[in-house]
Amino acid sequence: MYSQALDDSLNPRNVFRLHKWRADFRKAHPHMFGPIGTMIFCGSQGKGKTLSGVNYVCNTLRDYPFAILVTNVAIKDYPFNAYYKVVKGQGVIFDKATDDIITSADIVSGKYKRVCIEYDGLDTLKYVCNGEYGVLYFIDELHLELNSLESKNIDIDVMTEISQQRKQRKHIVGTSQIYMRLAKPLREQIFDVIICNNFFHCLQFNKAINGETAVEKDGKLDAEVISRHFFFHTPEMYDRFDTFAKMKRYNKEWQGHKRESPDVYKLERSLYQCQKSSKS
Repeated sequence: MYSQALDDSLNPRNVFRLHKWRADFRKAHPHMFGPIGTMIFCGSQGKGKTLSGVNYVCNTLRDYPFAILVTNVAIKDYPFNAYYKVVKGQGVIFDKATDDIITSADIVSGKYKRVCIEYDGLDTLKYVCNGEYGVLYFIDELHLELNSLESKNIDIDVMTEISQQRKQRKHIVGTSQIYMRLAKPLREQIFDVIICNNFFHCLQFNKAINGETAVEKDGKLDAEVISRHFFFHTPEMYDRFDTFAKMKRYNKEWQGHKRESPDVYKLERSLYQCQKSSKS
């Protein structure tokens, strides 16, 4: 180790210079996408995790109107109006109605508003880009894609995309009934976990905990509570999305690696044969 290279200037003037630089940067990039990293809303059925997640997404997009939304939830105010293709190794976004190419400049100019792409698998994490204006991913039931039972099979390219969200101005928001169901490599990248609960399906009570220090004790999640958030449900919140929609697992290839789903019928037949044998 070259220890001399670890030290640098302690001139207090640098504090003011840095503050000015940051202010000038924000002024030059007023619409740069701020939220980054992975955020998970957790809670059992009926606890309002999807409602809270959709509400968070809509509030975020209100403040960052030039961001692109990628989701597997049909949100009323954000219809699926775009899609992406891989062209010469790069993701290109197209208008779903006209097949015209959509660029970040088109979105900023107002030509396209509320660009939304339907999530169709892990490839969207890599190939949907929007420069400094950002991409917001909302994946309901994220554990169907990245679960703890298959953590050993997670491709390194998937984790590379998840770990480099800050550099690419990407923000992944997901829901999961149980936090520990998520694959361990993914949990190690999650710092924001929202534990959802509600009273009488009317008053939402969410706790933000530190995902970095969260551990499971006696089947329960034990972690530092960072903040608490309350709000009343409204009819508009329920009308935003289909609360009864069934999420599916996406089996498309990731970087050429096929992700197989278990043969449910084969498992059921095997179970039936075992039961039949035990009776005989």
